[in-house]
Amino acid sequence: MVWIWGLGSFLTPPYSIILTKRSNKKAPKGLFSCILIRIKECSNPRRNGPMKWLMRVLSALAGVAVTIALLLTVIRGVALDQDHYLDQYRKNGTAAAIGTDEAGLSVITDNLIQYLSGKTDTLSAQVEIDGQTREFYNQQERDHMVDVQRVMNTVNTLSYALYAFTLIVLAAALFLPEKWRINPFLPLLIGMGLGILALAALGCYAYFDFSGFWTAFHGALFRNDLWILNPATDYLIRLVPEPFFFATCMKIVVQWGLVLAAAFVAIIVTRIMGRKKMRLKIFREESGEEA
Repeated sequence: MVWIWGLGSFLTPPYSIILTKRSNKKAPKGLFSCILIRIKECSNPRRNGPMKWLMRVLSALAGVAVTIALLLTVIRGVALDQDHYLDQYRKNGTAAAIGTDEAGLSVITDNLIQYLSGKTDTLSAQVEIDGQTREFYNQQERDHMVDVQRVMNTVNTLSYALYAFTLIVLAAALFLPEKWRINPFLPLLIGMGLGILALAALGCYAYFDFSGFWTAFHGALFRNDLWILNPATDYLIRLVPEPFFFATCMKIVVQWGLVLAAAFVAIIVTRIMGRKKMRLKIFREESGEEA
């Protein structure tokens, strides 16, 4: 948590400058004490007014929302990445496990990605398996993939909704009438930090007990047992076995971390530029008074 609060120092208005120059009061010393004082002020609805307090709460929720939205975007990107599938097939010996070749795997994967992206409603692949041309999917697998496609559509819709919520909240915080306007960056960063902590805990669960995590994940998403496949009769589980999903989850975590790092850098750079503009404005005002 300390690093989250530390980053917040870049995102708070430079009140220490204003206090020192305008009222000759000593600004509080110490990064942590300054941030605690700022958070206490922000969380007091009586001091700030109910509207400003509400905007700070909404800004924190926007931080959580954008964190989840970025994760959902990364999940969709990895789920539709054909190169990722083909790379995992080679590592897991998938062609031999199914009894087909790389050309057959490409046919299956092309159709699967088209289906997951919503570009086709037909899940079907005629491939050669053990020397005979046959349909890859059986009825249980098709029924399960109907549920998976529905989840993918929900992921896409939810991510757009979360992005829209974040943009609306930030626009309101910055462009409302001045008596309601706030600086949303610190609440936003705190919300992102809380979202990261919650999802990081889930990621640790997946890393140390992936089988338990994967079972709980399917139990939460699906109201049936169609996802419980038998490797002896169902080719889909041979195509994407547990090692495939473990590698997929780890790739999602890494990419999500990189995206979040870029988002944090963008927020910090934006705030630093804002602080420089504020200092320049104060300097010009002070120079005008002296003149």
